[in-house]
Amino acid sequence: MGTTRSFYCVQNNGFTAEDLQEKMKVLLQMTKDNGMHFLQDFIPADLLKRVIEITQAAAADYISAGGTRQEKRTVIGFQPSLKWLPFFNEFLCEGFTASSRDAKRLSKVFGSPVLAFAIFDSDILFVSYCDASKNITYDYAKPNSEGMDEYDTDLYADEFPEFLLELCPSDSHNNLREIWTFPEEVFADDRMVKICELLSFVLIYSSNDLPDGYQPIYCE
Repeated sequence: MGTTRSFYCVQNNGFTAEDLQEKMKVLLQMTKDNGMHFLQDFIPADLLKRVIEITQAAAADYISAGGTRQEKRTVIGFQPSLKWLPFFNEFLCEGFTASSRDAKRLSKVFGSPVLAFAIFDSDILFVSYCDASKNITYDYAKPNSEGMDEYDTDLYADEFPEFLLELCPSDSHNNLREIWTFPEEVFADDRMVKICELLSFVLIYSSNDLPDGYQPIYCE
């Protein structure tokens, strides 16, 4: 039950497009065999294989019924002036709740901190962070209703994620706390969007989502 979507951003540590292309080549090697090698540390191999089979079968049925194939290429969007770069990978973003364990693998590949958001059925917002070089990890969850426990309470803390304050100007700290704690937010998606607008983050959920002005760098 429930629909899960995850979104990733990589901190721009002065990357050039050429730097990112090299990082994506490393990522390509790690994601061969339909992502099995990339995710096997986090998901039992037999379960992951079955998930991939089901996903591929559903996509084939959709196409045979006249649907249009969506672009699923792994991509990072580049702008030299941006502090955080949006990233999409099908196997990380579709059907899995992001955590610092997932962000850690990306953080190692890019040599940079990675921030992740995830949405469960529009009811729970997850925020995770990893800086692998400093061994810093954070995982938080914000349910829209009290008593909602459809997540790993041993992994995700339910208090305000103080680390987010370091990512926005001091005069926005109160606004960020208000967005996180606002009790009448109906959809976790809306809470996430408001946080990202305050932090000036762009999130993407396919390789077609990049706004104008971003250079797409693909994993190919």
